[in-house]
Amino acid sequence: MGTWATAVTELQELLNDQGNDRYCYRKKVFGNIDGTNTSFKTFEFRRVTNFTDSVLSAAPLGIYSNGVRLSPSAVASDDLASGEFTLNVAPAKGTALVATYYYQWFELSELQSFLTSASRWLQNGDDYTTIPSGLNQGALYYAAQMALLKMAMRWATRASNSFLLDDQPKQEALALAKTYSEQAAGFEKSAEKYRDDYYTKSGQSLAAFSTSNWGSVSAVTPRR
Repeated sequence: MGTWATAVTELQELLNDQGNDRYCYRKKVFGNIDGTNTSFKTFEFRRVTNFTDSVLSAAPLGIYSNGVRLSPSAVASDDLASGEFTLNVAPAKGTALVATYYYQWFELSELQSFLTSASRWLQNGDDYTTIPSGLNQGALYYAAQMALLKMAMRWATRASNSFLLDDQPKQEALALAKTYSEQAAGFEKSAEKYRDDYYTKSGQSLAAFSTSNWGSVSAVTPRR
């Protein structure tokens, strides 16, 4: 049996969640711009672009203050998981603060856990790399539906929580949660179809080699 070494990459492609797939250009950041506040936040979490790193935030990536790109040295700290960053100097009141960056939905460990669950669902054990090639697509769809359900839960939680920083309206967050749930349901149906097509032939279930099919035999009338 071959090894499915590209499983994680294929799942990222299906979810459109590779390193350079999700791009935000000059997008508003959240936080009070009052001349004293230095803590701000991008709306997207799981950001790939680190504003303190001169390589990972090379132009045109980075933070822009009134249209001027700030040097990475102007950023005191940056938390990619939450999207929150801190500037060394508080922007003056009325400053237009935006950012350009890449982000991703899922970490490698999450994608691997989704694929492991898919392998278990297909009764293939924990090692998703040994899933038969004919079931790969079904595994990907099952893993994708788990990923989107997790996104739905994230946005539902985000809508129900209170934030210190100005955030997206709750109704929009709830709408995103609903959209991801609907997409997850579509992936689930596709996964079931690929699984069923693999294990059936002309509408008849394929018996495993370890079992026996006991068919019916018509009585034979002796010849006279």
